[in-house]
Amino acid sequence: MRRPFPSLASWLPKSWQSWPARPTFRTRPEVPPSRGIQTGPRGAANLKAVPFTLTPADAEQRFRQHHEGWLTTSKALKNLKTERMLIPFWVFRAEMKVYIKYAQLGFSEYHMEYDFQRKEYRRVRRMRWESRAFGNVLVSTRELDGTEPSAQTYASFRFKKEYVEGIRAPSVWANAKPIQSVDIPAGVQADAFNMSARTAWERVVAQLRSEEEQRVEEQLKRETGASEVRGMQLAFDVASPRGSGDTAEATPVFLATYCFSGEYRGMVFNTFVNASTGQVGGQYIPQAERVGLLAGVGSTLVGLATGAFWGVGAGFFFWFVIPAAVGMLVARYWPLLWAGVYEGRRQWEQAKAAAFEQDAAGGGRGSRANTTGGQRSQQQRPPWWEEARHRAESSQQQQSWGSSSRRTRQSAGPAGASSRDPLGYYAALGVSPTATVQEIQGAFRGLALKHHPDRVPPEQKAKATAQFQKLTEAYTVLRDPKKRRNYDSRGMV
Repeated sequence: MRRPFPSLASWLPKSWQSWPARPTFRTRPEVPPSRGIQTGPRGAANLKAVPFTLTPADAEQRFRQHHEGWLTTSKALKNLKTERMLIPFWVFRAEMKVYIKYAQLGFSEYHMEYDFQRKEYRRVRRMRWESRAFGNVLVSTRELDGTEPSAQTYASFRFKKEYVEGIRAPSVWANAKPIQSVDIPAGVQADAFNMSARTAWERVVAQLRSEEEQRVEEQLKRETGASEVRGMQLAFDVASPRGSGDTAEATPVFLATYCFSGEYRGMVFNTFVNASTGQVGGQYIPQAERVGLLAGVGSTLVGLATGAFWGVGAGFFFWFVIPAAVGMLVARYWPLLWAGVYEGRRQWEQAKAAAFEQDAAGGGRGSRANTTGGQRSQQQRPPWWEEARHRAESSQQQQSWGSSSRRTRQSAGPAGASSRDPLGYYAALGVSPTATVQEIQGAFRGLALKHHPDRVPPEQKAKATAQFQKLTEAYTVLRDPKKRRNYDSRGMV
Protein backbone atom coordinates (compact mmCIF):
# COMPACT_ATOMS: atom_id res chain seq x y z
CA MET A 1 0.00 0.00 0.00
CA ARG A 2 1.43 3.37 -1.02
CA ARG A 3 1.93 5.76 1.83
CA PRO A 4 -0.04 9.00 1.27
CA PHE A 5 2.18 12.03 0.94
CA PRO A 6 1.75 14.43 3.86
CA SER A 7 0.69 18.01 3.33
CA LEU A 8 3.14 20.92 3.54
CA ALA A 9 2.13 21.76 7.10
CA SER A 10 2.49 18.18 8.25
CA TRP A 11 5.90 17.30 6.79
CA LEU A 12 7.50 20.60 7.78
CA PRO A 13 8.92 20.20 11.31
CA LYS A 14 6.51 21.69 13.83
CA SER A 15 9.24 23.70 15.54
CA TRP A 16 10.06 25.38 12.20
CA GLN A 17 6.56 26.25 10.97
CA SER A 18 6.28 29.48 12.94
CA TRP A 19 9.67 30.82 11.86
CA PRO A 20 9.78 33.15 8.86
CA ALA A 21 11.83 32.20 5.82
CA ARG A 22 15.03 34.11 5.22
CA PRO A 23 14.65 36.25 2.06
CA THR A 24 18.21 35.76 0.82
CA PHE A 25 21.04 33.37 1.40
CA ARG A 26 24.60 32.90 0.27
CA THR A 27 25.46 31.74 -3.24
CA ARG A 28 27.42 28.81 -1.72
CA PRO A 29 25.09 27.71 1.07
CA GLU A 30 26.98 24.48 1.71
CA VAL A 31 30.16 26.36 2.74
CA PRO A 32 30.01 28.92 5.57
CA PRO A 33 31.91 32.12 4.75
CA SER A 34 35.48 32.60 5.95
CA ARG A 35 35.50 36.31 5.38
CA GLY A 36 35.81 39.07 7.91
CA ILE A 37 37.50 37.23 10.77
CA GLN A 38 38.16 39.77 13.50
CA THR A 39 41.39 39.27 15.42
CA GLY A 40 40.64 41.96 17.95
CA PRO A 41 42.85 44.95 18.79
CA ARG A 42 46.17 45.19 17.03
CA GLY A 43 49.36 44.44 18.88
CA ALA A 44 50.12 42.24 21.85
CA ALA A 45 47.07 43.49 23.78
CA ASN A 46 44.93 40.88 22.03
CA LEU A 47 47.21 37.96 22.96
CA LYS A 48 46.10 36.01 26.02
CA ALA A 49 47.54 33.17 28.05
CA VAL A 50 46.30 30.58 30.54
CA PRO A 51 48.68 30.47 33.53
CA PHE A 52 50.25 27.39 35.11
CA THR A 53 48.26 26.12 38.11
CA LEU A 54 49.30 22.44 38.26
CA THR A 55 52.65 21.58 39.77
CA PRO A 56 55.05 19.29 37.88
CA ALA A 57 54.25 16.51 40.36
CA ASP A 58 50.50 16.86 39.70
CA ALA A 59 51.12 16.85 35.95
CA GLU A 60 53.19 13.67 36.19
CA GLN A 61 50.43 12.04 38.22
CA ARG A 62 47.90 12.91 35.49
CA PHE A 63 50.31 11.53 32.91
CA ARG A 64 50.58 8.21 34.80
CA GLN A 65 46.82 7.97 35.26
CA HIS A 66 46.32 8.49 31.54
CA HIS A 67 48.76 5.78 30.48
CA GLU A 68 48.63 3.19 33.25
CA GLY A 69 45.90 0.59 32.85
CA TRP A 70 45.43 -3.13 32.60
CA LEU A 71 46.10 -3.05 28.85
CA THR A 72 48.23 0.12 28.60
CA THR A 73 51.49 1.27 30.15
CA SER A 74 53.88 4.21 30.28
CA LYS A 75 56.93 2.06 31.06
CA ALA A 76 57.41 1.33 27.37
CA LEU A 77 58.32 4.99 26.78
CA LYS A 78 62.09 5.34 27.09
CA ASN A 79 64.12 8.49 27.83
CA LEU A 80 61.04 10.25 29.19
CA LYS A 81 61.42 14.04 29.34
CA THR A 82 59.16 16.78 30.65
CA GLU A 83 59.05 20.41 29.58
CA ARG A 84 56.72 23.30 30.18
CA MET A 85 55.30 24.85 27.05
CA LEU A 86 52.80 27.41 25.82
CA ILE A 87 50.58 25.77 23.20
CA PRO A 88 48.84 28.21 20.81
CA PHE A 89 45.10 28.08 20.19
CA TRP A 90 42.73 30.20 18.17
CA VAL A 91 39.53 30.69 20.17
CA PHE A 92 36.46 31.79 18.21
CA ARG A 93 33.35 33.55 19.47
CA ALA A 94 30.40 33.94 17.14
CA GLU A 95 26.68 33.54 16.65
CA MET A 96 25.89 31.09 13.88
CA LYS A 97 22.43 30.79 12.36
CA VAL A 98 21.63 27.67 10.39
CA TYR A 99 19.11 27.66 7.52
CA ILE A 100 17.89 24.74 5.47
CA LYS A 101 17.27 25.13 1.76
CA TYR A 102 16.74 21.69 0.32
CA ALA A 103 16.70 18.00 1.25
CA GLN A 104 15.56 14.66 -0.11
CA LEU A 105 13.44 12.63 2.29
CA GLY A 106 13.28 8.86 2.01
CA PHE A 107 10.19 7.01 3.25
CA SER A 108 10.21 3.24 3.71
CA GLU A 109 7.46 1.34 1.99
CA TYR A 110 6.80 -2.41 2.13
CA HIS A 111 5.32 -4.37 -0.75
CA MET A 112 4.37 -8.00 -1.27
CA GLU A 113 6.34 -9.36 -4.21
CA TYR A 114 6.39 -12.87 -5.62
CA ASP A 115 9.76 -14.66 -5.45
CA PHE A 116 9.86 -16.98 -8.48
CA GLN A 117 12.93 -18.79 -7.16
CA ARG A 118 11.34 -19.67 -3.82
CA LYS A 119 7.83 -19.70 -5.27
CA GLU A 120 6.36 -17.62 -2.49
CA TYR A 121 5.34 -14.06 -1.69
CA ARG A 122 7.86 -12.00 0.28
CA ARG A 123 7.59 -8.68 2.06
CA VAL A 124 10.11 -6.33 0.40
CA ARG A 125 11.22 -2.95 1.67
CA ARG A 126 11.42 -0.13 -0.87
CA MET A 127 12.55 3.48 -0.42
CA ARG A 128 10.48 6.32 -1.87
CA TRP A 129 12.37 9.59 -2.23
CA GLU A 130 10.69 12.97 -2.13
CA SER A 131 12.53 16.23 -2.92
CA ARG A 132 11.60 19.15 -0.70
CA ALA A 133 12.54 22.83 -0.97
CA PHE A 134 12.31 24.52 2.42
CA GLY A 135 12.86 28.09 1.26
CA ASN A 136 15.71 28.97 3.65
CA VAL A 137 13.91 28.22 6.90
CA LEU A 138 15.78 29.08 10.07
CA VAL A 139 16.68 25.84 11.82
CA SER A 140 18.66 26.94 14.84
CA THR A 141 20.95 29.56 16.30
CA ARG A 142 24.19 28.35 17.81
CA GLU A 143 26.24 30.45 20.20
CA LEU A 144 30.00 29.97 20.32
CA ASP A 145 31.22 31.59 23.52
CA GLY A 146 34.78 30.29 23.33
CA THR A 147 34.40 27.57 25.95
CA GLU A 148 33.29 24.86 23.53
CA PRO A 149 36.07 22.55 22.35
CA SER A 150 34.75 22.88 18.79
CA ALA A 151 35.48 26.63 18.96
CA GLN A 152 39.13 26.06 19.92
CA THR A 153 41.69 25.14 17.26
CA TYR A 154 45.33 24.23 17.67
CA ALA A 155 47.14 27.06 15.86
CA SER A 156 50.33 25.32 14.81
CA PHE A 157 51.62 22.34 12.86
CA ARG A 158 54.51 21.38 15.12
CA PHE A 159 52.67 18.57 16.91
CA LYS A 160 49.92 16.20 15.82
CA LYS A 161 46.61 17.91 16.45
CA GLU A 162 44.90 14.65 17.44
CA TYR A 163 47.02 14.62 20.60
CA VAL A 164 47.04 18.36 21.32
CA GLU A 165 43.29 18.81 20.95
CA GLY A 166 42.79 16.31 23.76
CA ILE A 167 43.65 19.08 26.24
CA ARG A 168 40.99 21.48 24.99
CA ALA A 169 38.68 22.59 27.78
CA PRO A 170 36.47 25.53 28.79
CA SER A 171 39.46 26.82 30.75
CA VAL A 172 41.23 27.71 27.50
CA TRP A 173 38.91 30.71 27.30
CA ALA A 174 37.53 31.03 30.81
CA ASN A 175 40.96 31.21 32.49
CA ALA A 176 42.69 33.21 29.75
CA LYS A 177 44.21 36.54 30.78
CA PRO A 178 46.12 39.23 28.90
CA ILE A 179 49.62 37.90 28.50
CA GLN A 180 51.12 40.98 30.18
CA SER A 181 49.40 40.02 33.44
CA VAL A 182 50.45 36.35 33.38
CA ASP A 183 53.54 35.30 35.31
CA ILE A 184 55.31 32.91 32.96
CA PRO A 185 58.11 30.93 34.66
CA ALA A 186 61.59 31.04 33.24
CA GLY A 187 62.55 28.36 30.74
CA VAL A 188 59.05 27.95 29.31
CA GLN A 189 59.05 27.39 25.54
CA ALA A 190 56.36 28.69 23.22
CA ASP A 191 55.02 26.88 20.16
CA ALA A 192 54.32 29.93 18.01
CA PHE A 193 51.25 30.72 15.94
CA ASN A 194 52.05 29.58 12.39
CA MET A 195 48.41 29.08 11.36
CA SER A 196 46.34 32.07 10.32
CA ALA A 197 42.97 32.79 11.87
CA ARG A 198 41.33 32.23 8.50
CA THR A 199 42.73 28.70 8.17
CA ALA A 200 41.74 27.92 11.76
CA TRP A 201 38.24 29.22 11.11
CA GLU A 202 37.93 26.86 8.13
CA ARG A 203 38.67 23.97 10.50
CA VAL A 204 36.04 25.15 12.96
CA VAL A 205 33.51 25.61 10.18
CA ALA A 206 34.10 22.09 8.86
CA GLN A 207 33.50 20.60 12.30
CA LEU A 208 30.43 22.75 13.00
CA ARG A 209 28.97 21.95 9.59
CA SER A 210 29.34 18.22 10.23
CA GLU A 211 27.69 18.54 13.65
CA GLU A 212 24.82 20.66 12.35
CA GLU A 213 24.17 18.41 9.36
CA GLN A 214 23.91 15.39 11.64
CA ARG A 215 21.65 17.21 14.08
CA VAL A 216 19.33 18.59 11.37
CA GLU A 217 19.19 15.18 9.70
CA GLU A 218 18.07 13.54 12.92
CA GLN A 219 15.48 16.27 13.48
CA LEU A 220 14.13 15.85 9.96
CA LYS A 221 13.74 12.12 10.50
CA ARG A 222 12.03 12.65 13.82
CA GLU A 223 9.63 15.37 12.66
CA THR A 224 8.72 14.02 9.20
CA GLY A 225 8.89 10.28 9.80
CA ALA A 226 11.48 9.84 7.07
CA SER A 227 13.78 6.86 7.26
CA GLU A 228 16.70 8.46 5.44
CA VAL A 229 17.79 11.95 4.39
CA ARG A 230 20.21 12.80 1.59
CA GLY A 231 21.24 15.78 -0.55
CA MET A 232 20.66 18.21 2.32
CA GLN A 233 21.75 21.82 1.70
CA LEU A 234 22.31 24.14 4.64
CA ALA A 235 23.22 27.83 4.75
CA PHE A 236 25.13 29.45 7.59
CA ASP A 237 25.05 33.07 8.69
CA VAL A 238 27.83 34.17 11.04
CA ALA A 239 27.71 37.23 13.28
CA SER A 240 29.70 38.51 16.22
CA PRO A 241 28.64 37.16 19.64
CA ARG A 242 27.26 40.54 20.67
CA GLY A 243 25.43 41.09 17.41
CA SER A 244 27.57 44.13 16.60
CA GLY A 245 28.83 42.89 13.25
CA ASP A 246 28.80 40.15 10.64
CA THR A 247 32.10 38.58 11.59
CA ALA A 248 33.39 35.98 14.01
CA GLU A 249 35.88 37.05 16.65
CA ALA A 250 39.19 35.20 16.83
CA THR A 251 41.44 35.52 19.87
CA PRO A 252 44.96 34.03 20.11
CA VAL A 253 45.47 32.20 23.41
CA PHE A 254 48.54 30.46 24.79
CA LEU A 255 47.61 27.44 26.95
CA ALA A 256 50.07 26.48 29.68
CA THR A 257 50.94 22.83 29.08
CA TYR A 258 53.25 20.11 30.34
CA CYS A 259 54.69 18.14 27.43
CA PHE A 260 55.96 14.61 28.17
CA SER A 261 58.04 13.06 25.37
CA GLY A 262 59.39 9.54 25.24
CA GLU A 263 60.76 7.11 22.68
CA TYR A 264 58.93 3.96 21.64
CA ARG A 265 60.59 1.71 19.08
CA GLY A 266 62.57 4.57 17.58
CA MET A 267 59.69 7.06 17.39
CA VAL A 268 59.06 9.97 19.76
CA PHE A 269 55.58 10.15 21.28
CA ASN A 270 54.25 13.28 22.99
CA THR A 271 51.68 13.45 25.74
CA PHE A 272 50.20 16.82 26.72
CA VAL A 273 48.76 17.77 30.10
CA ASN A 274 46.65 20.90 30.48
CA ALA A 275 48.47 22.83 33.21
CA SER A 276 45.26 24.55 34.26
CA THR A 277 42.67 21.77 34.57
CA GLY A 278 44.61 18.54 34.00
CA GLN A 279 43.10 17.23 30.74
CA VAL A 280 45.47 14.84 28.98
CA GLY A 281 45.97 14.13 25.29
CA GLY A 282 48.32 11.55 23.84
CA GLN A 283 48.76 8.11 22.30
CA TYR A 284 48.13 5.06 24.48
CA ILE A 285 50.90 2.45 24.51
CA PRO A 286 49.45 -1.08 24.84
CA GLN A 287 50.97 -3.85 26.96
CA ALA A 288 51.64 -6.32 24.18
CA GLU A 289 51.87 -9.38 26.43
CA ARG A 290 48.51 -8.80 28.07
CA VAL A 291 46.83 -7.99 24.77
CA GLY A 292 48.23 -11.20 23.28
CA LEU A 293 47.09 -13.21 26.30
CA LEU A 294 43.60 -11.74 26.06
CA ALA A 295 43.43 -12.52 22.32
CA GLY A 296 44.56 -16.12 22.88
CA VAL A 297 42.13 -16.74 25.75
CA GLY A 298 39.24 -15.19 23.83
CA SER A 299 39.95 -17.25 20.73
CA THR A 300 40.25 -20.43 22.81
CA LEU A 301 36.90 -19.80 24.49
CA VAL A 302 35.26 -19.33 21.09
CA GLY A 303 36.78 -22.60 19.87
CA LEU A 304 35.60 -24.46 22.96
CA ALA A 305 32.10 -23.01 22.74
CA THR A 306 31.69 -23.98 19.10
CA GLY A 307 33.40 -27.34 19.45
CA ALA A 308 35.97 -26.48 16.78
CA PHE A 309 38.81 -26.58 19.30
CA TRP A 310 38.73 -30.40 19.37
CA GLY A 311 38.24 -30.73 15.63
CA VAL A 312 41.82 -29.67 14.84
CA GLY A 313 44.82 -31.89 15.47
CA ALA A 314 46.80 -29.11 17.23
CA GLY A 315 43.89 -27.20 18.74
CA PHE A 316 45.98 -25.37 21.31
CA PHE A 317 48.38 -24.11 18.66
CA PHE A 318 45.67 -22.91 16.25
CA TRP A 319 43.27 -21.49 18.86
CA PHE A 320 45.67 -20.01 21.39
CA VAL A 321 49.27 -19.65 20.19
CA ILE A 322 48.55 -18.10 16.79
CA PRO A 323 45.91 -15.59 18.04
CA ALA A 324 48.15 -14.65 20.98
CA ALA A 325 51.13 -14.06 18.68
CA VAL A 326 49.06 -11.99 16.27
CA GLY A 327 47.61 -9.97 19.15
CA MET A 328 51.06 -9.22 20.56
CA LEU A 329 52.39 -8.20 17.15
CA VAL A 330 49.47 -5.88 16.45
CA ALA A 331 49.66 -4.33 19.93
CA ARG A 332 53.37 -3.60 19.60
CA TYR A 333 53.10 -1.81 16.28
CA TRP A 334 49.63 -0.30 16.62
CA PRO A 335 50.92 3.01 18.11
CA LEU A 336 53.46 3.31 15.30
CA LEU A 337 50.75 2.77 12.71
CA TRP A 338 48.48 5.48 14.09
CA ALA A 339 51.39 7.85 14.63
CA GLY A 340 52.29 7.42 10.97
CA VAL A 341 48.70 8.13 9.92
CA TYR A 342 48.56 11.26 12.09
CA GLU A 343 51.93 12.43 10.81
CA GLY A 344 50.81 12.07 7.21
CA ARG A 345 47.63 13.97 8.01
CA ARG A 346 49.65 16.72 9.73
CA GLN A 347 51.91 17.19 6.71
CA TRP A 348 48.93 17.16 4.35
CA GLU A 349 47.06 19.78 6.38
CA GLN A 350 50.18 21.94 6.59
CA ALA A 351 50.62 21.83 2.83
CA LYS A 352 46.91 22.50 2.33
CA ALA A 353 47.03 25.52 4.63
CA ALA A 354 50.11 26.85 2.82
CA ALA A 355 48.36 26.48 -0.53
CA PHE A 356 45.26 28.20 0.86
CA GLU A 357 47.31 31.16 2.05
CA GLN A 358 49.20 31.35 -1.25
CA ASP A 359 45.94 31.28 -3.18
CA ALA A 360 44.70 34.15 -1.04
CA ALA A 361 47.88 36.12 -1.65
CA GLY A 362 47.73 35.44 -5.38
CA GLY A 363 44.07 36.31 -5.86
CA GLY A 364 42.66 32.78 -5.68
CA ARG A 365 39.46 31.60 -4.14
CA GLY A 366 40.72 32.34 -0.65
CA SER A 367 41.00 36.08 -1.32
CA ARG A 368 37.68 36.18 -3.17
CA ALA A 369 35.96 34.87 -0.06
CA ASN A 370 37.33 37.74 2.02
CA THR A 371 36.11 41.29 2.35
CA THR A 372 38.29 44.32 2.82
CA GLY A 373 38.27 43.76 6.56
CA GLY A 374 39.50 40.19 6.14
CA GLN A 375 42.32 41.29 3.82
CA ARG A 376 43.35 44.03 6.20
CA SER A 377 43.47 41.47 9.01
CA GLN A 378 45.74 39.24 6.91
CA GLN A 379 48.13 41.94 5.67
CA GLN A 380 48.54 44.10 8.76
CA ARG A 381 49.43 41.40 11.23
CA PRO A 382 50.57 42.47 14.69
CA PRO A 383 54.28 42.21 15.60
CA TRP A 384 53.78 39.25 17.91
CA TRP A 385 52.30 37.28 15.01
CA GLU A 386 55.33 37.75 12.77
CA GLU A 387 57.75 36.96 15.57
CA ALA A 388 55.83 33.84 16.56
CA ARG A 389 55.48 32.67 12.96
CA HIS A 390 59.21 32.96 12.31
CA ARG A 391 60.02 31.06 15.49
CA ALA A 392 57.68 28.25 14.47
CA GLU A 393 59.34 27.65 11.08
CA SER A 394 61.87 25.03 12.01
CA SER A 395 64.91 24.18 9.95
CA GLN A 396 63.54 20.69 9.38
CA GLN A 397 60.50 22.06 7.55
CA GLN A 398 62.70 24.33 5.46
CA GLN A 399 64.95 21.42 4.49
CA SER A 400 61.91 19.31 3.61
CA TRP A 401 60.48 21.95 1.29
CA GLY A 402 63.92 22.72 -0.15
CA SER A 403 64.71 19.09 -0.92
CA SER A 404 61.27 18.64 -2.50
CA SER A 405 61.77 21.59 -4.82
CA ARG A 406 65.33 20.47 -5.68
CA ARG A 407 64.12 16.97 -6.56
CA THR A 408 61.43 18.47 -8.78
CA ARG A 409 63.91 20.71 -10.58
CA GLN A 410 66.41 17.91 -11.06
CA SER A 411 63.80 15.58 -12.49
CA ALA A 412 62.52 18.31 -14.77
CA GLY A 413 65.94 19.14 -16.21
CA PRO A 414 66.86 22.56 -17.54
CA ALA A 415 63.73 24.53 -18.23
CA GLY A 416 64.75 27.63 -20.05
CA ALA A 417 62.46 29.75 -22.17
CA SER A 418 61.44 27.93 -25.34
CA SER A 419 58.65 27.77 -27.86
CA ARG A 420 56.63 25.74 -25.37
CA ASP A 421 57.36 28.23 -22.60
CA PRO A 422 57.18 31.71 -24.18
CA LEU A 423 56.58 33.58 -20.91
CA GLY A 424 58.92 31.42 -18.82
CA TYR A 425 56.23 30.07 -16.50
CA TYR A 426 57.65 26.54 -16.45
CA ALA A 427 61.15 27.90 -16.01
CA ALA A 428 60.05 30.08 -13.09
CA LEU A 429 58.75 27.03 -11.25
CA GLY A 430 61.66 24.83 -12.37
CA VAL A 431 59.51 22.16 -13.99
CA SER A 432 59.19 20.79 -17.50
CA PRO A 433 56.20 21.47 -19.79
CA THR A 434 55.10 17.86 -19.25
CA ALA A 435 55.01 18.18 -15.43
CA THR A 436 51.93 16.98 -13.61
CA VAL A 437 49.71 19.18 -11.47
CA GLN A 438 51.15 17.59 -8.32
CA GLU A 439 54.70 18.40 -9.43
CA ILE A 440 53.72 22.00 -10.20
CA GLN A 441 52.06 22.38 -6.80
CA GLY A 442 55.06 20.91 -4.98
CA ALA A 443 57.51 23.16 -6.82
CA PHE A 444 55.39 26.26 -6.19
CA ARG A 445 55.01 25.63 -2.47
CA GLY A 446 58.72 25.10 -1.98
CA LEU A 447 59.71 28.19 -4.00
CA ALA A 448 56.94 30.33 -2.46
CA LEU A 449 58.21 29.60 1.03
CA LYS A 450 61.76 30.36 -0.07
CA HIS A 451 60.98 33.67 -1.84
CA HIS A 452 58.13 34.97 0.33
CA PRO A 453 58.73 38.70 1.09
CA ASP A 454 58.15 38.17 4.81
CA ARG A 455 61.05 35.69 4.98
CA VAL A 456 63.87 37.81 3.57
CA PRO A 457 65.86 40.77 4.96
CA PRO A 458 64.41 44.26 4.32
CA GLU A 459 67.03 45.10 1.69
CA GLN A 460 65.98 42.05 -0.38
CA LYS A 461 62.21 42.52 -0.01
CA ALA A 462 61.75 44.29 -3.37
CA LYS A 463 63.53 41.52 -5.29
CA ALA A 464 61.69 38.81 -3.36
CA THR A 465 58.35 40.52 -4.02
CA ALA A 466 58.96 40.53 -7.76
CA GLN A 467 60.06 36.91 -7.71
CA PHE A 468 57.05 35.92 -5.61
CA GLN A 469 54.65 37.70 -7.98
CA LYS A 470 56.24 35.87 -10.93
CA LEU A 471 55.81 32.54 -9.13
CA THR A 472 52.20 33.32 -8.27
CA GLU A 473 51.43 34.35 -11.85
CA ALA A 474 52.98 31.16 -13.21
CA TYR A 475 51.21 28.95 -10.67
CA THR A 476 47.84 30.62 -11.34
CA VAL A 477 48.11 29.76 -15.04
CA LEU A 478 49.65 26.30 -14.86
CA ARG A 479 47.37 24.91 -12.16
CA ASP A 480 44.26 25.71 -14.24
CA PRO A 481 43.78 23.10 -17.01
CA LYS A 482 42.03 25.52 -19.37
CA LYS A 483 44.56 28.32 -18.94
CA ARG A 484 47.42 25.86 -19.26
CA ARG A 485 46.06 24.48 -22.55
CA ASN A 486 45.78 28.00 -23.97
CA TYR A 487 49.30 28.81 -22.80
CA ASP A 488 50.79 25.63 -24.27
CA SER A 489 48.99 25.98 -27.60
CA ARG A 490 48.98 29.74 -28.22
CA GLY A 491 51.49 31.12 -25.75
CA MET A 492 48.86 33.27 -24.05
CA VAL A 493 46.27 32.95 -21.29
